[in-house]
Amino acid sequence: MIVPEQAGSRFRRRSRLLAACLALVVIAFSVAPERIISETKLDMPISPWSFLTRALTLWDGTHFGYIQNQAYGYLFPMGPFYVAGTELGLPPWVLQRLWMALVLCAAFLGLVLLADALGIGTANTRVIAGFAYALAPHAQALIGVNSSEFLPSALVPWMLIPLVRGAREGASPRRAAALSALAFVFCGGVNATAELAVLLIPFLYLITRRRGPRRNRLLLWWLGCTAAASFWWLAPLAIMGWHAFSFMPYTENAAATTGVTSLTNTLRGAANWIGYLPIDGLPWWPAAYEHSVRPWLVVLTALVAGLGLVGLVRRDLPERAFLILLVLAGTAIMVTGHLSVVANPLAGNLRDLFDGTLAVFRNIHKFDALVRLPVALGLAYLPVSAVPRFRAPIAATSSVLLGVTFLPIATAGLAARGSYQEIPGYWREAATWLNQNAGDSMVLAQPGARWGEYLWGRPMDEPLQPLLKVRWASRMIVPWGSAGLTRLLDAIDQRFATGQGSAGLAEVLRRMGVGYVLVRNDLDKFSIRGAWPPRVHEAVAEAGLTLVKGFGPVVGDPKTANATTWFNQPYQALEVYRVDRPAPLAATLTGDPLRVTGGPEALLTLADLGLLTDGRPVLLGDDPGAASVPGSRTVVTDTLRRREVAFSELRFASSPTLTASEEFRRPAAEHDLRDPGWDSFTSPARLAGIKAITASSSASDVTALPDTRDTGNLPFAAVDGDARTSWRSGGWDGAVGEWLQVDLVRKLAIPQLAVAFTQFVGPAVTEIEVETSTGKVRQTVKNTGAVQLVHIPPGVTDRVRITVTRVAWRPKSNVGSRVGITELAIPGVVPGRTVLVPGVAANRVIPTYVLGGSTGAAPGCMQGSFIWTCSGQLQLRGEDGFGFDRTVTSPASAPREAVGQAVLTDPHAIETATTFPNIHPHVSASSTLIDHPAAGGLSAFDGNPKTIWYAGAFDAKPTLTIDFGERRKIDQIAIEYPETITGAAPMQLLVWADKALRGGYVPADGVFRFEPVTTRKVVLQFLPRRSQAVHIADIRIPGVSPAGVPGSFPVRTICGVGPALSVNGYPVQTRIVGGTVADLISGRPLTFASCERWMLAAGENRVRVAARDSYRILSMAIRDPLDRPLPPVTATPVVTEKWTGGERTFWPRTDEPGYLVVNENFNGAWRARLGDTELTAVRLDGWRQAWILPPGASEHRVTLEYPPQTSYRAALVTGFLMVMLLVALARWRRAAVAIPAALPAGVSARAAAGLAIVVGIWTGGLFGLLLVLGTYALVVGLRRVPSLRAARAVDLPVLVAVFLGLAGLSAALGHYLAGLGQEAAAGVLGDVVAQLLCLPVLGRLVAGLLEPVQPAVPELEAVHVMAGARI
Repeated sequence: MIVPEQAGSRFRRRSRLLAACLALVVIAFSVAPERIISETKLDMPISPWSFLTRALTLWDGTHFGYIQNQAYGYLFPMGPFYVAGTELGLPPWVLQRLWMALVLCAAFLGLVLLADALGIGTANTRVIAGFAYALAPHAQALIGVNSSEFLPSALVPWMLIPLVRGAREGASPRRAAALSALAFVFCGGVNATAELAVLLIPFLYLITRRRGPRRNRLLLWWLGCTAAASFWWLAPLAIMGWHAFSFMPYTENAAATTGVTSLTNTLRGAANWIGYLPIDGLPWWPAAYEHSVRPWLVVLTALVAGLGLVGLVRRDLPERAFLILLVLAGTAIMVTGHLSVVANPLAGNLRDLFDGTLAVFRNIHKFDALVRLPVALGLAYLPVSAVPRFRAPIAATSSVLLGVTFLPIATAGLAARGSYQEIPGYWREAATWLNQNAGDSMVLAQPGARWGEYLWGRPMDEPLQPLLKVRWASRMIVPWGSAGLTRLLDAIDQRFATGQGSAGLAEVLRRMGVGYVLVRNDLDKFSIRGAWPPRVHEAVAEAGLTLVKGFGPVVGDPKTANATTWFNQPYQALEVYRVDRPAPLAATLTGDPLRVTGGPEALLTLADLGLLTDGRPVLLGDDPGAASVPGSRTVVTDTLRRREVAFSELRFASSPTLTASEEFRRPAAEHDLRDPGWDSFTSPARLAGIKAITASSSASDVTALPDTRDTGNLPFAAVDGDARTSWRSGGWDGAVGEWLQVDLVRKLAIPQLAVAFTQFVGPAVTEIEVETSTGKVRQTVKNTGAVQLVHIPPGVTDRVRITVTRVAWRPKSNVGSRVGITELAIPGVVPGRTVLVPGVAANRVIPTYVLGGSTGAAPGCMQGSFIWTCSGQLQLRGEDGFGFDRTVTSPASAPREAVGQAVLTDPHAIETATTFPNIHPHVSASSTLIDHPAAGGLSAFDGNPKTIWYAGAFDAKPTLTIDFGERRKIDQIAIEYPETITGAAPMQLLVWADKALRGGYVPADGVFRFEPVTTRKVVLQFLPRRSQAVHIADIRIPGVSPAGVPGSFPVRTICGVGPALSVNGYPVQTRIVGGTVADLISGRPLTFASCERWMLAAGENRVRVAARDSYRILSMAIRDPLDRPLPPVTATPVVTEKWTGGERTFWPRTDEPGYLVVNENFNGAWRARLGDTELTAVRLDGWRQAWILPPGASEHRVTLEYPPQTSYRAALVTGFLMVMLLVALARWRRAAVAIPAALPAGVSARAAAGLAIVVGIWTGGLFGLLLVLGTYALVVGLRRVPSLRAARAVDLPVLVAVFLGLAGLSAALGHYLAGLGQEAAAGVLGDVVAQLLCLPVLGRLVAGLLEPVQPAVPELEAVHVMAGARI
């Protein structure tokens, strides 16, 4: 019978909890009201049924076929929740907020009820603790962006509650374990690491019980029930892990994830590396960013954590040993791998494990619940443990401090930026059209994007994912499917992003089965990294793709302030382009295969050179079957470079080609997307004339600022003899302290150095230090970009280093400020650099060599919807600079010929090539801003205002010369500038006509009138004001026709007028044999060929085109002039009977031997049978699934099976049955079990001392050993003499909060100093000092294990009575 007092207490308690839950609901719904946020998975609020249906199939057809990553994890509970909400007609944003509210309330109520069950705190203080747990920094970071990761932490209290009750006498261990496991089921299976992390908490609770039959039964039942509860997602995870391509090595590395897991951040709850991460200059997770770096919040979160830890070390806290051990375990786990002065001596090795064997635990912050749960319970107990008069003030103080840490919820928000009302209607229209028309063809979205970031919002997932039912793919930040496909998609994306389309690009798309290209012009322009819409449309046009449909409004900038920055010109939001004759999804190929060395991206170069026109099968590198291909059908390429890739970026993300001995800049398990079958054909760089050239940093490195990364700014560019290229520093640390070093092949006596510094990349260099083997000399240098001589220490030396020691002025921030060296000349040293292309060792027949040029380059001009835009910001030099240098190894000597593609870039050569003797007018310019034909003077007089003459930035008097071909009488000239927002500023113009001179300012209408003059040639000299650019869209002279250039006229030259090729130092004359004048003036490739055969020597052959050449090489093939075309390949679609994710059946329609090809990623688990015959699987193109097809195949049915699919479905069904068994076990009640309670176990003094040693070394190395063990020994030792005042002072629990608060203050000062650019001081205070202050806290926690333990947990009724007590 419940007495009225108990009933009233229960009502008040429930009302209090209801009010708290309503507050959490309000918080959830206050997040971006009426807008969808990027939370966990876009499919959930948009199309949950469709996603869950796909989740039942292991193999998915999107992304060219791949195994979905943990899609099964959404089957419960998130998926059913969203399905139910969708069926009820709830708007997507309401569904998201209800889910967030549900998770927050689960975390809050779970903690409150757990504290109730443990007898910790009172009804009021438990509410404080519930909020502290549900809205902890870790929770605020995740609930609005990735709630599936927080869900296990939210539910772990519910996993503990049945075990706490099950430990009491009379409770059923079986039922307690089953209920705990059922709570674990509700954690879902989306984030395996987060789920496994929280299991440590109940496990540690059970093993901290006293030994006895109840503990043993409870532990065994719990282990069994938890295994059963995990089976539904753990077994599919194992199947996925065994058969899927692992993307783990190509995502974030351990250096990033453990870089912030210091003791301070771990204890205060800000150890999530993403919380510190700005993307495109803005915080990725706003609330987490505030907690991570905002100084005052750093202090407050440390103080709140300190107060919780004070509660843990109070003498009479129930379950104190368990909770303290939980904090120590969680802290030790999360600081693992954090490199610091205060760190585990094996931290480096442990961090390496997170990039290897322990990669699944790399995001170590997922163990935060191990610290946060006991800290919250400590907050619940802290006021209760004080003397009565201090309880209310302590509770109020805790509440206020805690409440202030919630301020980011209101100021920054729990959701990432980029919320949106809905996916735009035009996206749904485009998806509907594609679903109706694409059929089995692949839809490729271009340009690629790291995440789904659009002008209308940032869903992060691609909107195609929930909207499309047909096959689709896009290059995203995660490399899905295979390394080969990812490399190929990277190369394709690079073509689109740089506007370098071609017939070869279309051929490769066709070969891949791409039927439609969806051009996304509505991508967020701050995140596309150079893939501007005009670039993409240039590529589309040059590839010959056909526009079939457009959707949505016109997006982009309708006008610009400057023609050189009009990158975002207007286009329709979505455009669908058709690729003609795409390869079928499944077909047979009959014909001889090629063997190609290098990477799959070589297909693009082969297709450009016409070597891959009929879908011919390609065996890559040492893939099975490649060794049997004869040398006559072998193509050696230079595509697989020894390089380093920044996997966090999508494009322009690789380093220049590294030498064989050059070290990688970035610590990572993998440095490039590769396959073991290709490794023997890696092409490294090789230096000549010098041993090495290195730098403190480089804008070419993967560690450089992403927006300024250019492989052309590698250190070698400073010594390549080309003043147009330069080494530039990485841009993170400013100019002072940056250095460039050249290691010589032998010791030399160097009288002096000639050096030229790059201008306008940062403050001018005013002082340098030159260091050699014999010493150092510091000297001032002139503020000039010209070459100047500098002194060097006397004596012979084998190295020279130049270090910048002073600059003209100090920038506000070092970030973005760089230094560059245009040229460094060392007397007697002639450096060279080549890329060494390995051959096929076992092949004695000379193969065809296909070499790519302009690696990593991008042209400086692009044709937009309104105008041609030319800018240095668009141009990327690439590691080849303006030259070309490769070394190939031939097994024998034989005559060869060279064919290839090149672009004419020299302005004077372009003017000469476009000047026809009998076609006038002739136009020439004094300068151009960019070495690109579109920027030339012809663009000012071609009658097309979309083309623009961009005069050179340093040309003080830009001059345009127009030869009419005959004398004309002129009295006015109309000048048209590019249309801008502000309009053109007045500019002075001088007109020279024979001996006459006319001058003045061009009026507002652009018509410059003057006294009539008769002349054949007119010279227009523009006199701009300082900082005024000369950009001329069109010039019109009455009576004079624009320069008529016959665009369709073929470009052909005599021998010796093509690229100046040399082989082993001997010149090889070439000529232009393909292309038109339109190609030339648009910067498109021209085809060249050697004029006669030349001899390829046995052994190494160095093939070069000098940097001073007028042409820039794009690709080149070295081949046998007597080669005959191979017999054509026949591709025949199969007749399909059945096609599912796990089984396909069809009939081949050929009896010829060949290959059965499926345009999906190769996966070794697929099995193919022709009748009763098992077919042998092969991989084509480095990524495609294929099997060898014997003769007579048309008489038999082919069956493709994916056995893991059967295992996957069986695992899901078995998991479901196991969960049902758990339900039965939980519902099955028996009489009370007469087994003594499993009470908390004590910790012996010896064990505590050993723990202090282990914790100290593990968390702080030698410092940790001294401070943790020293604090422990001091506290425990002084307890033996309680009469001493020092004993009482040292043993004060409040010192825990003091030390942790000071640690927070030190960390806050570190963040403040970092904002001021004082990185050294910031590192000392923010990391070293702060961690040193945390170590005594850990020592005091260990000492708390030895304090008296409360004898027993209150009985259930007493607990409920206590719940009604007030502070």
